[in-house]
Amino acid sequence: MKKSLMISRLPGIIALRNLYLEYRKPTVNISVDGTNCDFIITNHQERKNILSMEEEKSVIKLFLNEIKNGDVFYDVGSNVGLYSCFACKKAQLEEIVAFEPQPEVNARLKENIEQNGCADKTKIIKGVLAAERGKQNLVVDESVPATGATTHSMSPDADGERIEVKAYTVDELITQNACSSPDVMKIDVEGAEYEVLQGMSQVLSKSPPRAIFVEIHDQVKHFGATPDEVKSLLREAG
Repeated sequence: MKKSLMISRLPGIIALRNLYLEYRKPTVNISVDGTNCDFIITNHQERKNILSMEEEKSVIKLFLNEIKNGDVFYDVGSNVGLYSCFACKKAQLEEIVAFEPQPEVNARLKENIEQNGCADKTKIIKGVLAAERGKQNLVVDESVPATGATTHSMSPDADGERIEVKAYTVDELITQNACSSPDVMKIDVEGAEYEVLQGMSQVLSKSPPRAIFVEIHDQVKHFGATPDEVKSLLREAG
């Protein structure tokens, strides 16, 4: 009987804890190879998601070894700003350009950038990078807490609410002098990575970034590409 009562009260306890976290907005500190960043959390799921990102420490360490003073870093699919914040704290960068289309996640990204003292050198773009400029549908899974989790996708086969977002190309942003050409890029866009690379063909042929870190997702097939095509495009760019 007591066990059943405890289970029945659990959702209410979680709701109260999340309300408390939203009010206090505590932070979690993550350290990678001597570089420390603080990330704001407002609910239990968000805390769990942020802490699970520690599993990426080996990749983040490799990434940080590529970051140098004076670099321009593009964080494509920035989420809550894990890579942007670490890049900012690691070196004196010329500019960080962080792309995050989901409104709630974009808001948390901005808070984390400010929390880590990186606002003066970070340009946050509420949109996506694609093969062509225009507008695209972003599918949002509202059943999952948005901040700090993979809750949205550009895949045409994804389920969830669809919202319209702006789409840019790297070539366009640079040609229009909206952003500087990147020295280092991180691309994590749930399958749309080939689209992002197609939209920077001029950059890849004339002045390719020194390093590009790409997470290739199985969903890439939903965008008419294969993992091998992504790798081939990168190899051709050197």
